[in-house]
Amino acid sequence: MEDQDLTDHFIQAGKFLKVEVIDHLIISDETYHSFVESGVFKKLQASERWILPYKLKERIRNQPLWTESP
Repeated sequence: MEDQDLTDHFIQAGKFLKVEVIDHLIISDETYHSFVESGVFKKLQASERWILPYKLKERIRNQPLWTESP
């Protein structure tokens, strides 16, 4: 879970810096674990847990104040 949280941070920082994060690998002497191959990376790309505050303000500012009922 800690690696997922860190990767989520990397993805959000990458969006801010306009640098694409393409995977997170955990490597040991015997094997490795790819977040892309396991499907975790796609979930983290959709996460909004660590969305940058200015992006939240931008999203709120662009939402209509009310919607008309039909």
